[in-house]
Amino acid sequence: MIFNGSYHQDRIGQRMARIDWVVVPSVWWEIFGLVISEAWMFGRPVIGPDVGGPAERITHERDGLLFEVADARALAAAMRRAATEQGLWDRLAAGVTPPMPREDMVRRFHAIYAAAA
Repeated sequence: MIFNGSYHQDRIGQRMARIDWVVVPSVWWEIFGLVISEAWMFGRPVIGPDVGGPAERITHERDGLLFEVADARALAAAMRRAATEQGLWDRLAAGVTPPMPREDMVRRFHAIYAAAA
């Protein structure tokens, strides 16, 4: 396992090229989880907790794996499974839907606000 540490946004592609899975071991209710979007931009499945934003965004067994929040054994089991189960990465990586490009998101938000005005 390699801990990549902090990084500048313009180096995210380099960082993601070196990994297969992204682990989000949060123990609190995150609202969104930007790192999930970053992982999915590069087709990487995510292992995350079953609460808050990660639980709402990650579809267990489709684009990532969920584990019981604050349960180190459950996280270890998910990581072990990710490292050993044949075909799991390929199946979950194929289920990842890349986030919408920023320009499209801005255009859609602008249309929503314009329609409400």
